[in-house]
Amino acid sequence: MRSDDMPSSLLDKKLLLIINPVSGRRTILKYLPEVINIFQKVGYVCTVMITQNRGDGLRFTEKYANEYDLVVCTGGDGSLYETVNGIAKQNFHIPLGYIPCGTTNVFALTHNLSLNILNAARNIVSGRVDTLDIGKFGNQYFTYVAAFGAFCELSTKTSQYRKNQLGRAAYFLDGIKDLGKIKPIYMKITVDDVVYEGEYLFGAITNATNVGGVFELPKNQVNFSDGKMELLLIKKPQKPLDIYKILHAMFNQDYSSENIILTRGSEFHIENPELIEFYLDGEMSDILPEIDVTVLPNFLSLAY
Repeated sequence: MRSDDMPSSLLDKKLLLIINPVSGRRTILKYLPEVINIFQKVGYVCTVMITQNRGDGLRFTEKYANEYDLVVCTGGDGSLYETVNGIAKQNFHIPLGYIPCGTTNVFALTHNLSLNILNAARNIVSGRVDTLDIGKFGNQYFTYVAAFGAFCELSTKTSQYRKNQLGRAAYFLDGIKDLGKIKPIYMKITVDDVVYEGEYLFGAITNATNVGGVFELPKNQVNFSDGKMELLLIKKPQKPLDIYKILHAMFNQDYSSENIILTRGSEFHIENPELIEFYLDGEMSDILPEIDVTVLPNFLSLAY
């Protein structure tokens, strides 16, 4: 049924659909009429905005989202990152739906969102909404990770064939091959008044059970809406045996190793004298010598 054939009494809600048309294999374009039909059947009038350049999703959300009852974005983690930042920067309180169409879809996998486009659309309008914590990193925002160091680019550099054939082992193998050659990074991170200072191969403030495709955090420890996030730090190896211990801990999810720090908190202060960039949900952060990271409890309303 076309929207102009539908009784006006049913079309009383407004939905903003932000589409990244080139994400993944452009699959969203094939299913777009069916996606819109799913939304219209439950009473949404849809406005479609198509991104053409980096930052369009952020601009569309900041400028228009507050006029709608529901915002839905399609694309990969980068598209979601822009939309969430638009919502957070304007302090909008609007439910967000996400149709994952990227190559990695870490957020979707973390929250068990359907990777089937039509099922994801149906789930968004099912009436189920959950609230999630997000992180504020300086003047930027992230949903699942702010990371630096060795494993930050694995999700994009590991080939799809290796992911399909080996699963998590593909990330692990790609991540460890140069572990002994990685230049450590000095950081000083204060977590709720507890200081961690030293040289690290990798670090992440995260609200996810999977970090970098390599680390699986204990599911009974990670709570997506408790006002806290985990801090994971991999220390610089002091001797060759330390490299083996790190690899063993990574593969066996054993975070009791003396070479690994795993803690949690709600406020983080980062001193970054080497001016290392962080990856926020896979996107580059601003480069700052000092950064305050704050957990925003239950800020994001996820329709899924």
